[in-house]
Amino acid sequence: MKKIFTIILILLNVSIVNAISNPYKETGTYGTNCTWYVWNYVYKNKGIALPSWGNAKNWYKDASADGFEVGSTPRANSIVVWGSWTSYGHIGYVESTDGNTIKVWNSARSCIDGKK
Repeated sequence: MKKIFTIILILLNVSIVNAISNPYKETGTYGTNCTWYVWNYVYKNKGIALPSWGNAKNWYKDASADGFEVGSTPRANSIVVWGSWTSYGHIGYVESTDGNTIKVWNSARSCIDGKK
């Protein structure tokens, strides 16, 4: 079984609004950009306009530098960052957790279940 290393950007109790529109391109080399997708998902479902943090692999470091809570334990209503999925990294939105399973929305397909 392949273990996925995840880093979590927690969006609980965040009220920052730094951008008025999605700063990411909707499509790219791999289809729908995960950064565009997650930024859009968070804005539409949580009312939070996130800053532009560049490629997905940078989101954890940049979010931490901007004062967002980060960690390594998946939580509902957070962003999961995979730093080495591609050379750009990959992100998704954690909808829920249950034991060792996390339910993640990402740009590759609808909601997927993954093992912690």
